[in-house]
Amino acid sequence: MTDYRVPIEIGKVAGSNPATPTKNPFQFGKDFLFLLHSSNYFVYLPYLFIYYMKSIFYSLVFILLVSCQSKPSQEDFTHFNGYWEIDQVVFPDGTKKVYQVNEWIDVFELKENKGWRQKVQPQVDGKFIQNDLKESLQIIDSNDCYYLKTKATYTSWIEKIVSVSKDAFTLENDAKIKYHYKRFVPYAKRK
Repeated sequence: MTDYRVPIEIGKVAGSNPATPTKNPFQFGKDFLFLLHSSNYFVYLPYLFIYYMKSIFYSLVFILLVSCQSKPSQEDFTHFNGYWEIDQVVFPDGTKKVYQVNEWIDVFELKENKGWRQKVQPQVDGKFIQNDLKESLQIIDSNDCYYLKTKATYTSWIEKIVSVSKDAFTLENDAKIKYHYKRFVPYAKRK
């Protein structure tokens, strides 16, 4: 069986002519392509790994710094209490789904960053039909962003709180789908 591995010495590249200057295997930049064309480039894989890991690390730090630029204030969370309906859903590709009328709306009740959410069905006379399912809510402060953690009977999920105001708020899920809510106006009071 033939051994095709070539022994190399530190500071010398396998197959190089002793009369020519040796390449530094730790130098990246314009000599980086030289490493890829050498006959025994597997020796340099750990150095390539470190080089790319540094690039990935700096990219992740940049994303973390940019991802939560405008953080809602703690006082804004009092606006969550009340009846809310979905106004529109914006998908990651930019397409929107606008809701003219919602058959079911959400009731939020929060105190000291904990509370519940329940689906109710509005009626023409101003009353609501309720279901018996209440989802527990908790607002979590993480990475300079606020998240709404929802726990139902058989599942739980976390949504990023993008914005909160008196009349509207926006949540974003893990799939980067944004749910824009608006304050519910009873049917009898609509124009």
